[in-house]
Amino acid sequence: MKDENFSITITPKTVMEWQNEAKALLESIQKDTARYNLLEQRIKAVGLFRELERPTKNIPIGSPNELAGEDLQTETATRLGNLAPPAAIISLLREAGGQTMPLNVIRQKLLSAGYPPEKLGRDYQYFYTVIKRLKGSKRIVKDGNGVRLSSTASGSNMNL
Repeated sequence: MKDENFSITITPKTVMEWQNEAKALLESIQKDTARYNLLEQRIKAVGLFRELERPTKNIPIGSPNELAGEDLQTETATRLGNLAPPAAIISLLREAGGQTMPLNVIRQKLLSAGYPPEKLGRDYQYFYTVIKRLKGSKRIVKDGNGVRLSSTASGSNMNL
């Protein structure tokens, strides 16, 4: 049996309720969108810090995520690749402007800049030997979880 007398009555009160609900949903969407955008910014910021902690194999300087052009990537890789490990480490620390850098970040920056891994030794043994020697010669100093240039090593005419 079909009811052919089916009808819907929409009162002004019902329309007003729908309008109020739509307005409340729109406000909620706007608040949620603003919160979403804030969280996205925070996630991107954390991602930048995590990049420093995470091994970055085969990510060259000048990748699309960086502002440097490909010429700078080649120049940096060539410049660092021609240096002995102590000089390459000192060069990276100079570029850091006196800031402390964790050892894993220094190692990753060397490798991502195209520095030959064989110059750092198997399992980076020579890298850590060089760090120890640079600390022993007071060219770098331990600072928290990393190292930085010593005040005497900040000059550019230092013999390595």
